Formats: sequence, structure tokens, C-alpha cells
Amino acid sequence: MLNVGTVNPATNPAVQQLLPQIAQLAQLIQQQGGMGVPGVGMPGADQFNGSPDLGQAPVGGIPNFANSPMGNAGGIPNFANAPGNVGGATPTGGAAPAGGADQAGAGGGGAAARAVDIAKKYEGQDSKSLKGKLPGFTAPGGNTNNCAAFVSACLEHTGALPKGGGSASVSTLRGKLKSAGWKKVPGNQAPKGSVWMTAEGKGSHTELVASAGGKSTIGSNNTKPGFQKISTRDKPKTSGEFYAPPNG
Repeated sequence: MLNVGTVNPATNPAVQQLLPQIAQLAQLIQQQGGMGVPGVGMPGADQFNGSPDLGQAPVGGIPNFANSPMGNAGGIPNFANAPGNVGGATPTGGAAPAGGADQAGAGGGGAAARAVDIAKKYEGQDSKSLKGKLPGFTAPGGNTNNCAAFVSACLEHTGALPKGGGSASVSTLRGKLKSAGWKKVPGNQAPKGSVWMTAEGKGSHTELVASAGGKSTIGSNNTKPGFQKISTRDKPKTSGEFYAPPNG
């Protein structure tokens, strides 16, 4: 609670400026039943089953609050930055909005890294069985040949690629990544969420880089001839090609 000491609220311009914001805060808290109301954007929200990624909505689901002039996450006014520094209050911490959403837009490194987290949800499952579970994935190869479609669906789901920016073809996906600004990098410089591919003319397979430096990958891999599951594998840093996302 703000301690204004002996400051007269009726005459102090800083207090007068803050009063409408404080009233708005009180009204919104009352409408929402308190600041602790779970909602989209709060930790633990299901960011996969049809709801936005974490951090896309204001904290606690209170509209237009996390971005209001009243401060950062939680909406606590940063009184130290108010005119006159009322009552000598200290800053409230300057926390970033909850969720750490990638602000770089399509192709940003944060969105690409989250694509790996999506992929890991399906580890151990038959790739064909993901049709209808993973948005944008249609299992075009049936029991096999789903590697590019799986990588594409994960990247599109988090916004690392725009909708339709992927492909079920490895060679076509390579071209679309380049067009979207993804850059070929050495394996030891590939961040989480980069795309690994067999070198051009030396095969047709692709996976997501699961750990920085290209140390492991995750994708739709053959467990026996003609049959694929989602699995994580160790990769030599020199194998294939690595494409890193813009701003990654």
C-alpha cells in the first residue's frame, strides 16, 4: 500500500495523477474477483489445445492491464517513476509480462524454441496417430515419410513459420526456410528450435534441433522400415545442415 506520509492528496499533482489509475485498478480487481484468477497467459495454462501461447494475454486475464501506464506484470503502479516520487516509494521490480512471449514475430528464436517443446509432447507416439492431435499435421506419408510435415506443423503452431510456411517435402521446406530468413549455420552454433536436414543431394530427412549446439534432434524418425515414431536422437555436429531462425 502506498504511504503518502503527510502529503495532501488534494494539492499534490502526482497523487492527483495517480488517483484515476488506482480507482481503475480497484474496479478491475473487484470485477475479476482478485488478482489471482487463473486465466490464459498464466503459468500452467494449456498453450497447446486451442489457447494462445503463454504471455500473449495480460496477467490474470485482466484486459489491457499488463500494457497499461500503471506498470509491468501484475499492474502494480511504478510509483518511483511517477512525477514527484510520491512518498519516496521504491520501484516495484520492473517484472516483464508473464510468459516471456516471443516478440520478434514469425521466425523469431523464441517461437522456434517453443516448437521443440510442442514436439516433445508427442515423443514416443506413432507419427500417423498425430493426425487430428497436432494442429496442421495431416500425416501425409501415412505410417512413414512424415518428417517434414511434423517439423512444419510444430513451427507453424508457435508462429516460427507463418501458416502454410512449411511443407511435407524436405527440399521444399528448405526453400521456404531460406525465403523466411532462416540462415544456414555450423552445427555448434545452432540454437534450440533450429532445423536440421540431410545435406542437399544426400538424403531426404529433417528434424528440429532439441538442444543448443545441435547436440540432439527430435522428429518423426524410422523405428523400423516403413514406420515412424516421434523420437529424440543424438546428432554429430557435422552431420547434415542446420538452419537457424531469424533473431535466433
